[in-house]
Amino acid sequence: QGGNTAHGVASIFADSGDEALYIGVKDAAYPNRGYGFKVTTSGVNSDFTIYEKGLNGDRLTIKTGGNVGIGTTSPSYKLDLQDTSATYVARFRGSNSTYVQSGESTLSGETGFLAKNSTGALYLGVTGGVAYFTGTSGANTMKFGVGGAEKMRITSDGNVLIGTTTDDGYKLDVNGTQRVQDVLELDDVLTLNAISTPDDPTDGKSSIYMDSATGDIKVKINVGGEVVTRTLASYDG
Repeated sequence: QGGNTAHGVASIFADSGDEALYIGVKDAAYPNRGYGFKVTTSGVNSDFTIYEKGLNGDRLTIKTGGNVGIGTTSPSYKLDLQDTSATYVARFRGSNSTYVQSGESTLSGETGFLAKNSTGALYLGVTGGVAYFTGTSGANTMKFGVGGAEKMRITSDGNVLIGTTTDDGYKLDVNGTQRVQDVLELDDVLTLNAISTPDDPTDGKSSIYMDSATGDIKVKINVGGEVVTRTLASYDG
């Protein structure tokens, strides 16, 4: 007690599992308010534990080998946090209301991870065998990229844009060449934009297009390197 200061090296020994050092608050009403330190034999080495005296609970354990456990006395990883009674287990927070936390369960009931800043949040979780990767109302667009560049985005209306960032209202808008290697089934109208005569298709392929000069719907067919053009429908306007 008091403000005594000591210098030098102190060695404290106790039996395995016994309290070797206790640091508490001087309070007659709560004489056990504080934390104890104990060392427990583990093979030829030992484990270190900090425990809360008043509630008689282990709070932090360092296992021989370096694994650190919070909420567990048997950590399996370098940092192992456990709390089966809590929704949120860990939070890593920065500036501007930015943080990542585990145990989020406010979106459709799933439990997982939340990444949030001042403009919105992103949830990653699983519930009922279904995986969720979802943005909140504040996150109006979800972008996907590789190599430091955006490649695809999903808008707040559910429109998927690939190769473009301009939303023209289509559920799927692809800017670039597409390929379907099996049957393409359409349950609605297929719209062809008028273009000038396209390049010839490669051998074994065909191209359907609307001729901008005539308005006709035409097909180019390449068989054995020979390309023929046929008119499927003529514009008589």
